[in-house]
Amino acid sequence: MTTVYRRYHIASHLTVLVGIFANAVAELDALIFLIGATGVAVSYFVFRDRLASPIPRWVANTMLVAALVLMFRAATGELADVVSVIAQYLVYLQLIKLFESRTPRDQAQMLMLSLLVAISAVLTSVTLQVALVLLLYLPLAFWSVVLYQIYAGQLRTHAQRVRAGLAKQHDPPAKGFDRLARRTVRRLVGLTMVGVTATSVAVFFLMPRNIGGGAFGDWQPASYGASTGFNNEVRLGRPGTITESPTVVMEASFHMRLSSGGVNIWRENQTHRLRGAVLDAFDPESAVWYRSRNADKVGQHAVEVYPGDRFPLTYEIDDANVEVRVSVRNLNSSELFTLWKPQKFAIPGARRRLTVSPVDGVARLRNHRGPIGYAVLTNPDASTRVEPGQRPSIFERPDNFFAIDDSRIRGLALEILGDRVPGFDPDEPRSVLEPGVSERIVDLLTDYLSNNYAYTLDMMVVPDGEDPIETFLFERPAGHCEYFASALAALCRSVWVDARVVTGFVATEYNPQSQTYTIRQSHAHAWVEALVDRELASLPVGEDSGRVVGFGQEYPYFIERWKTYDPSPRLSLEEVHRPPGGVFARLGQWFDELQFAWSSNVIGFDRDRQAELLRSDSSGPFGIFERARSIAENVGSERIPGSVREDLTRSLLSFATLGAICAVVAGLAVIAKRLLQAMLRRLMALRSPVDAERLRRQRQTRFFDRAMRVLERAGLARPAFLPASVHASMIEPEAPGVARALSRLTDLYYQSRYAGRLLTGDELARAADDLRSLERELGVRK
Repeated sequence: MTTVYRRYHIASHLTVLVGIFANAVAELDALIFLIGATGVAVSYFVFRDRLASPIPRWVANTMLVAALVLMFRAATGELADVVSVIAQYLVYLQLIKLFESRTPRDQAQMLMLSLLVAISAVLTSVTLQVALVLLLYLPLAFWSVVLYQIYAGQLRTHAQRVRAGLAKQHDPPAKGFDRLARRTVRRLVGLTMVGVTATSVAVFFLMPRNIGGGAFGDWQPASYGASTGFNNEVRLGRPGTITESPTVVMEASFHMRLSSGGVNIWRENQTHRLRGAVLDAFDPESAVWYRSRNADKVGQHAVEVYPGDRFPLTYEIDDANVEVRVSVRNLNSSELFTLWKPQKFAIPGARRRLTVSPVDGVARLRNHRGPIGYAVLTNPDASTRVEPGQRPSIFERPDNFFAIDDSRIRGLALEILGDRVPGFDPDEPRSVLEPGVSERIVDLLTDYLSNNYAYTLDMMVVPDGEDPIETFLFERPAGHCEYFASALAALCRSVWVDARVVTGFVATEYNPQSQTYTIRQSHAHAWVEALVDRELASLPVGEDSGRVVGFGQEYPYFIERWKTYDPSPRLSLEEVHRPPGGVFARLGQWFDELQFAWSSNVIGFDRDRQAELLRSDSSGPFGIFERARSIAENVGSERIPGSVREDLTRSLLSFATLGAICAVVAGLAVIAKRLLQAMLRRLMALRSPVDAERLRRQRQTRFFDRAMRVLERAGLARPAFLPASVHASMIEPEAPGVARALSRLTDLYYQSRYAGRLLTGDELARAADDLRSLERELGVRK
């Protein structure tokens, strides 16, 4: 096989392999990469020394139909993702193409399929890992395309020679790919990649953000990664295992608001719970905790949050003393994760629709998925103000709780409490409202669960008709966090203590490099919030109430204090969420920091950051005008009035800087144009062996052009109508030495130009000697 085919064979297979690897990284699917790598390896060895396919056409068609059937089966699945299904089909189609004959048409289709597979990887995930793989894929793909063009040109030339009877069908095409050709192709690929990279970076920074947003409906772009372990509902009794994926979903930091400024409040072995969903209702038939309609709709604030705004959610924001800063990078959820109780949000970027519940503090961004950064002021010790009817208490809504009387759960709760709670009367439900009673009850129930039940990541399978919570409490004393939280909420409610299940993440892994907590999918967790105090109060209308009518009256409201309880065994929970140690863990933290920088500076590059970068008074590259003006003012002449000097300096520096930029860009454009033209001429010549030979002859006869320039500078220029040999004979009487050297140079030029043969090395050496003799005789060097 020719040199061109061997190089194209290697480059094309590497391109296909890296494209499949990019898709596998985006999908987190090792199986598809294993299948793809096997197919690429077999194809490489099969076609290393042959062009014809060993597979009959009917076999390839059968494989195409099978791939199509697999695609339709995957597309009709319950959790089918359109992009993923199409990408998997393209991988199979590409593998089939690898085993077809090496015709230009089939190879062009194979390279196009590889490009579509790489695009599907970007549409699936925009993680740093995918970006690094694509950074390797792009130059490989372009290199393969260039080699494909040369290879296709050689095949077409060979076909023409066969039709003309100058070659046989099975003869290999001419090589036409020497060291100079390889260097030319490498330069072309390198220069093109530099130009594409520079253009892409410029477009990324200068193009408006979110241009065309909403033109295709409510389509969401690729999220930063895959789905997470967080759920906004809890389903008990299902088979499976809790996720242990180490994929990073967000970073968070916690800061105390002090008069001297914010302080990071991280401490050794400290755990923070970022609440996302609050589930206050339970369906015994389906064993599902969910958010009730009352909590989801009544009393919610739906507001427009503008870039840079800090929207207050309550009227007591002066009590907020902890600021939580969160950078979500890999989360398909509309919830904003924060501590209790959120009181003020700041969300940079475009205007967003924020929905907040004043009852339980759940905040959501409407029509949003994917990376986002935000800050929120909270007060973990704050009470909440609830108007009558806004959130019915447990005494006002026995439905969706539990069968209190004669239930096994109530009997267990009373057995645990015994007589250890002063002031608690099991026959008087409202006794739990006495100060300290509810808190003591929940403490005892939490301790009982933590000390008598085992923690496991295996999900308990419960037969239909059985209550999963009762099964956990009385038959199988082992479960994961959702069972512990459900059991505690059930025990609390059975003795008239209002409780709700909360799902979110625990922040335990501190990264000292970024001074943030790294939160992974495996950190998803569930716990309980219990109402430990509720009292009736009243406030005059108009006194910090937000009401504008009815002045002089008073309206009643309840002050509720909710407290967080985690019944999961502390030691088991720490073991599950303990950050890894050692050298590899440190390397992992560094890589997480790179991912955070990628997410913040590339994925999270929004309109505000673009405006800050392009502003003339910023620290970015466009701030050169303002910085130059400031320097000029310091060294400017005092004899010119200040305002005139300022305007003049700004104008001159602006024009000078703009002119310099234009000159540099124009110079680079001219250089790039000439280089590209030269490379393209050489590249086009490589497509045909005849053109390649003509190009080599032209390079050999450059000595004749140089001789003509020497004669012109000496005043002996050759007229355009006069042949070179006649011109040499005419100047012989005046300069015999010049004429002899010119005659020998002319003879060599004629043999190459008109006889169509390549000059030997000795002939080229004699031509160089004659050219030096000509320059010496005339005293001219060119």
